[in-house]
Amino acid sequence: MPRAGIVAAARQEVSDMKAQLAALMGGAAAASAGVSDGALTDDELAEKARQAFLEVERMLGQKTGTSSRRDDATAIAVLEAENERLRVEATALLVRQQQLEELVASVIAKGKAAASNN
Repeated sequence: MPRAGIVAAARQEVSDMKAQLAALMGGAAAASAGVSDGALTDDELAEKARQAFLEVERMLGQKTGTSSRRDDATAIAVLEAENERLRVEATALLVRQQQLEELVASVIAKGKAAASNN
């Protein structure tokens, strides 16, 4: 069980957040959203907070939508360039590996030929 002091601090924090939310949304908007000091259950308060959070996220997304799309496009272009560079490097490494395998095979073949001549 949580201690009474912890519960009181959490309630005070929720009250402070409600006051901040009311200030952000404006008095009329907060009243219409149902944010009040009435007898709301914890689940109802949590749902109201979740809805307010989603609304703020939606509003921020509208303001920064074009810049974030631009940032996403830039990030995609950077990743595509890095991907292409890595493909070229991987191809060069595979060619080098093939050359080394051919060299090892030729050395082994020469060694077998020399051993059979002796």
